[in-house]
Amino acid sequence: MKLTSFQHTADKPAFVEAFSQLPARIRRGAYRNALLPIQLERILVDLPSPAPRNSWLVEHGGRPIGRIAANISSHPQTGYVGFFEVDTRQARAAAAARLLIDAACNFLQDRAVRVFGPVNLNTWLPYRFRIDARDERCFAWEPVDPPEYVEHFLAAGFKRSADYHSTAFANLERFLEQTEPEYQAALAKGFRFRRLDWSRLHQGDGTALYNLTNAAFEGSFLFETAPQPLFDLFLGTQGKPKNDCTHFAASPKGDDVGFFFAFTDLHSPSTGASPETYVVLKTTGVTKEARGRGLSNALAHLAVKSALAMGAQYGIAALVRAGLQSESYAKKGDALWQHNYALFEKRLSQG
Repeated sequence: MKLTSFQHTADKPAFVEAFSQLPARIRRGAYRNALLPIQLERILVDLPSPAPRNSWLVEHGGRPIGRIAANISSHPQTGYVGFFEVDTRQARAAAAARLLIDAACNFLQDRAVRVFGPVNLNTWLPYRFRIDARDERCFAWEPVDPPEYVEHFLAAGFKRSADYHSTAFANLERFLEQTEPEYQAALAKGFRFRRLDWSRLHQGDGTALYNLTNAAFEGSFLFETAPQPLFDLFLGTQGKPKNDCTHFAASPKGDDVGFFFAFTDLHSPSTGASPETYVVLKTTGVTKEARGRGLSNALAHLAVKSALAMGAQYGIAALVRAGLQSESYAKKGDALWQHNYALFEKRLSQG
């Protein structure tokens, strides 16, 4: 097998193209659901960065069969490995995976003590592996990876570091009943709410969402500020205006102080049963000054109310880190099913 790095290749355009095309070429079936658009992949491979980073391709028989990337985080002594892919149909898939992971960790050696993976550049972009037994529900907003990927990381010395889950629930009407008091209380205190205007995404609302995210998540686990152009690129690939239920909260003075990024999504059972329509409660954030006033629940109330008007039958409290307050959303309904994910960590010895 041949290992090639982006830093040392003589033909960088060819490397970028092969790296970007690989996931769509080797993934099959439901594992294709969460692929980033190839155009975005191309940008990310060669995205300028003030911190050290590199990417690798491994070839077998003259053809790429795997890839990985590594970069230093803005957090002290912390690195990430991500964009991991390997063709699981290949007899030498395990050897290729180990070659890639070792190359990424060797690059981070002497630059970091802790390495987290999978993290695609930072936590604004996709990260984590799904780790539970698979059902047929598979959504583009969640980690969708072959189970062998987890095995490859464990074999390379990574250990499970943080747990996350998405919990589906029924009885949206009860959810609204339980969140109505906090919505009304927020209105009585002078807070005002508005829906994300996708026609103003690049003229105001996109910037508001970016600024609120930075303010609300400052100091959170592995959170770091990303350039707004990168945020805009990723939001543009995720957002679907006709399915969106995102709302903002503004203070009595008119300043934006919170948001809930939410949307509807559809699962069509392979049995031919009726499609299931979900409201996905994806991300909420409230500035430190406005916390403790029930704004997250008020915003969730509006998101679910909007989704019900769009035909939603169920809800999903999505990608919640275990132990956080956001676990309470699913408890306001009747639990249906849960998908589980994990982030992995490896400690590097310092020479």
